Amino acid sequence: MKANESVPLDIATHKAGQLNALLLLMFESNIELDTTDEKELLGLALDLAGPIAVHLLEREAVQNGTP
Repeated sequence: MKANESVPLDIATHKAGQLNALLLLMFESNIELDTTDEKELLGLALDLAGPIAVHLLEREAVQNGTP
């Protein structure tokens, strides 16, 4: 994703669902993760969070009348 790319709602929603499932797996399951697994999953969580953040920032800008 490029810095100036817009993120449609359907993509942001899909990424949010994936992020939610990943976080539930990481923090509410009884799966033992080693440090490497935790780092990889946190990296994936950050990759999923990026498009969500961009969409929310774009939405806020539109609501505030900022171009």
